[in-house]
Amino acid sequence: MHPLRDVDQDLEALTLQQLLRQIATSGAGLVRKELELARIESRKDVAKQASRLLLIGAIGLAGSAALLLLCAAGVAALGEALGGQYWASALIIGGALAVSATLAAVGVWVQGRPRPLPHTRRKLRAIKQELTWTSPTTAAP
Repeated sequence: MHPLRDVDQDLEALTLQQLLRQIATSGAGLVRKELELARIESRKDVAKQASRLLLIGAIGLAGSAALLLLCAAGVAALGEALGGQYWASALIIGGALAVSATLAAVGVWVQGRPRPLPHTRRKLRAIKQELTWTSPTTAAP
């Protein structure tokens, strides 16, 4: 029974202690519901991001296969242009790929570690504020 929600009950008849207890109970319930809502929203966000990552992985796999085929065709074409020296053309193409991979790795390293999305940071701050607001404070003896 929630006296604060019950219209028929006279709130003036409640003591201050009873009113404070009801406020604390209602506040704790609200925090629990907010935390549950945040969990549900984060699960939805995780599921959405997982599907995007799966799609990105599939695109990366297809792109890698296409790059390998193009490299093989480039080695064959360059080998013909070099008079049948396919080993030299393979070294040239491989060196170009190694240089481009090194430049990409340096670019990623310079950018640093990935940061959480702004939406996630806002949710975490809101949850921390609610927990700080609802945490009991200890009185000095």
